[in-house]
Amino acid sequence: MGLEMADGTILTPNSTGADVDAGAGGGFNVKINGNENLTLIVMDSKTVINDYRIKTTRKYSPGLVSSGETLAHEMLGHGLTRHDENNRYTQWVNAIRLSNLYLRVASDGTKYRDGSSHSGHGGVPGNPDQMNKIPEYLND
Repeated sequence: MGLEMADGTILTPNSTGADVDAGAGGGFNVKINGNENLTLIVMDSKTVINDYRIKTTRKYSPGLVSSGETLAHEMLGHGLTRHDENNRYTQWVNAIRLSNLYLRVASDGTKYRDGSSHSGHGGVPGNPDQMNKIPEYLND
């Protein structure tokens, strides 16, 4: 028995960081034991994120994800919105928006994620231009 990652791979006690990287794109967050969250991230992820865009040109610019961005995305983007787990749109949108907030604060702010390749499930539904907004729950 184990936890299922985004690509359907089962995480077991014998799984490695490379398994998490390959199966979950550098990390994941899942609800366990009722209301607890488990977040796993790979500190030296080799996963290429394909939905980065350059702000000025809007052209795609695939690149590696940092551990800081992954932590913000998984813990604060997914983890804080687990209360609405039946609404994957909210889960995914807030995670991408948290990635983008992190990128604005911790980098030069020239790129953002549009969510089109999020989680291997065809991306975040909706308008990619909306992904650069502040996460909904931070606006309250």
